[in-house]
Amino acid sequence: MKIKFLKGIEKDPEPFRNALINLYDPSVDVETKFNLLTQVEGIGPFIAIQFIASIDKMKYCVISEDVMEAMRNLNLADAVPTKITTIDDYLYLNKMCIKLSQYFENRFKFGLPIVHSFLYHYNKYFRKKGEWL
Repeated sequence: MKIKFLKGIEKDPEPFRNALINLYDPSVDVETKFNLLTQVEGIGPFIAIQFIASIDKMKYCVISEDVMEAMRNLNLADAVPTKITTIDDYLYLNKMCIKLSQYFENRFKFGLPIVHSFLYHYNKYFRKKGEWL
C-alpha cells in the first residue's frame, strides 16, 4: 500500500497536491475532501479517512475495521457496514462516534481519538482476551 501510494504521487503529484491544499481549506466540504483524496492513486477510503481525521480531532474520528466490528458487537447501530466505501458510510459512523464521545471524560481534550481507542481496544483485546491493554 505504501509503495503504491508513493508511486502514485511520483507518477502524478498534482492530485495529491490538490487534495492537500483542499484538505485544510474550511470552505471545502468534507465530501469533496474525501473524493479528492480517493482520486489519488494508492489512497483508498481508509487512508482518506485518516487524512480527514487530522483536520479536527474533535470533529472527525479514524474508523478502522476493528472499530466497526466493535460497533456491531456492542449493537451501537442498526446497520454498521463491514467496510467504508463512501463518504456517507464514514459520516454515518463518525456521527455515532460523536454521540459516544459524550460518555467519556475527556478533560485533556483528546477528542474523538478517545472513542476510537476505546472501541479498538474493546474489540482487539477485551472481547477476545478478556483484558484491557
